[in-house]
Amino acid sequence: MRALVAALACLPLSAASVVAVAPSASAAADLHITGLRLATTGTVTHNGLATIDATVTCNAKSDLTEFFLDLEQRVHGLHLVVSEDGDVPGCSRRPTTFSMQVEGQDSGNMAFVIKPGHVTVSAEVFVCDASGDSCDYRDAGPQVVRLHRVQ
Repeated sequence: MRALVAALACLPLSAASVVAVAPSASAAADLHITGLRLATTGTVTHNGLATIDATVTCNAKSDLTEFFLDLEQRVHGLHLVVSEDGDVPGCSRRPTTFSMQVEGQDSGNMAFVIKPGHVTVSAEVFVCDASGDSCDYRDAGPQVVRLHRVQ
């Protein structure tokens, strides 16, 4: 800003060269994620569908909110990773808790079913305001989560 003022001061003063510079109104209203927390426990069904909760908080209301989830587990000596993405109901000044679900993979030769026990979870959340001009991103993890069996 100082460089702009110094540059303008060097110009001859005429009606055509007068430029008004105002601070951006959106600069103060930029959307930011102020918190993202993963639960330390989750659930897994007998079919291997894991559910892990997370809570996200923003400084203002978001209209577009997406999550990305990586889950790692050792099964029979193999280190397996599954990923999932999806939408979050929204983000605002009030904490929003949402569930992320991921299930094992079937590669044809071998099926990976998520089992009860310890998994390592990493999550990312991406938010934008209604105009799409102000967006933010936050990650959480890797964090160990204990999965309990549910029916």
